[in-house]
Amino acid sequence: MVRLPIFTAQFNFMKALKFALVLALVFSHFIGKAQPCVIPVMKCFTSQQMKEILSLFSSSIDRLDLAKFAYGFILDRDMYYLTVSSVFSSSLDKENLSNYIQKQP
Repeated sequence: MVRLPIFTAQFNFMKALKFALVLALVFSHFIGKAQPCVIPVMKCFTSQQMKEILSLFSSSIDRLDLAKFAYGFILDRDMYYLTVSSVFSSSLDKENLSNYIQKQP
């Protein structure tokens, strides 16, 4: 499968339509029930785009769950932790995400 980025214009259009909020609601609904099915269909996100989406979540647990799940669909994985870690206020959440990323292939 070829991974293509969501272009800036597409991402801005989705944000204009409040797509990120819809994604947040869909993901929140699926936590603990099933894996969210929206992100894999959406091509791939950049780290910066995922940071913007993560910042829409008020729950640090939801942010961390989505950050972990989304890692597999990020194009610039080498920049992921440096980019998205700023959305976490807890050093424990940052450490948890770092440990998760280090275990990924």
